[in-house]
Formats: sequence, C-alpha cells, structure tokens
Amino acid sequence: PGNSGGPLVNLRGDVIGINNAIYTRSMGSMGIGFASPSNMAKRVAEDLIKHGKVQRPWLGVGIQDLDPEKARHFKLPAEVGVLVSQVYPGSPAEAGGLMRGDVIRSVEGVAVTGVQDLQQKILLKKIGESVRIDFIRGGKDRQAMVVLKELPGDLKDGDTEGAGEKKPEEKDAVIQS
Repeated sequence: PGNSGGPLVNLRGDVIGINNAIYTRSMGSMGIGFASPSNMAKRVAEDLIKHGKVQRPWLGVGIQDLDPEKARHFKLPAEVGVLVSQVYPGSPAEAGGLMRGDVIRSVEGVAVTGVQDLQQKILLKKIGESVRIDFIRGGKDRQAMVVLKELPGDLKDGDTEGAGEKKPEEKDAVIQS
C-alpha cells in the first residue's frame, strides 16, 4: 500500500520501473500492479531538464498488427512485424522510402513484435537520430535509413490518431514517437 510512484525493482535490486497503479478487487495491496519502464521515465526526465518539454521522435507511419489473416494475404508468418497502412506526407518514413503495404520487421536489427513494440522502440530514440528499419516489400527483404523528426505539433494536442491511440472506428495506430 502506498507504493504508487515508488520504484519497481528486480531481484538484483535494480530499478526497472516506476509503480503508478494497481488493479485490485479488494481495494488492498493484492492485485495486478502497473509500472512505467524506468528507461522511459529517465528519457522523459532528461527531456524536461534539457528542453523544458518532452520531445517525441516521429517515424510518421500508420501501422497495424500483422494478424494471421493479413499475414496470409502477404504470404508471411504472423509473427513477422507490423503492417504499414499509411505513410504521412513529409514524414521521416516517406523520406526514407517506406510505403503503404510494407511490413516492418525490425528496428536496428531488433525484431518488432507488434504495434506497441514499434512505438516503444521509436520513443526511445532521439530526434535527428538515423535509424535502420528492416522491412518486407513484395516478398523481398529491404532496409531504409530513416532520420527521426520531432512529432509535429498538430499531432500532439488532442489528436488521438497522432498519439498512437485508436478511435473505436479505426483500425490503424500511428507511430507518434
């Protein structure tokens, strides 16, 4: 009880997160805890100290999880990555050559397991950083070097699509960071 905001530690005593909520039926301390990853909290703190605001790196693509049906359509195993459903004009993704229908497999050689995983990978990068994106187009493996930009202001404030959230009628999530 009273641990919200406190550290989440592993068995070695390393801080790996910041506790921020608990789901419980008894209103006590027994339940499922939720925490923000410590590397994300560190990044936010560094941005606030250095820039006075949180800076969000932006790839500029709408993406969807690659479910078995979509994977069959593209003749791919379902666990391959995420499907690019949209590339924003003027975005880093467009400049790097990504196109609608591409399947992003990895970032800097680390496999992408889904929409949230890709979002986290991009969020942990820096604005101006060049990032290697491995993807599949037309059944062939390809690579793109993408220089991340800051998330545009018109996508930051109140735009659920730009924030990587899904509206109930939408199927796409947008990489905001």
